[in-house]
Amino acid sequence: MTKTFELIQEHEELLSQTFLNGIMPYLEQNQIRLLGSRQSQNRTPTFALTMPNKPADKTAEGQSLIQILNQNGILCTHGNHYAPDLVENCMNEPEGVTRISFLHYNSIADVNKVNFILSKFLDSCKN
Repeated sequence: MTKTFELIQEHEELLSQTFLNGIMPYLEQNQIRLLGSRQSQNRTPTFALTMPNKPADKTAEGQSLIQILNQNGILCTHGNHYAPDLVENCMNEPEGVTRISFLHYNSIADVNKVNFILSKFLDSCKN
């Protein structure tokens, strides 16, 4: 059974690294913010994202990110995820965060699709 969990961990690290590689240019340009580690090792493949350069109505901008992802078959959520004190006070994100998760049943193709949709959305926000 231990080998199985090792294989799952390796696969989830690969998923995480693929996602992180895809969003890295946007992180470096401060178009998107990742809360948590930028390392794929020793983390779950669950990511909390915000858009630091949002208009005054931050909730509407968060929803547009969620809407574009959901419209493209990427099911994710936006909010405090039942951790209001953590998200609103510790992370200083009173409007919440967009949560994207990958698990052992996801493929690299799934992650690449998310990265592609995110990049299209974030590139359109530059204009």
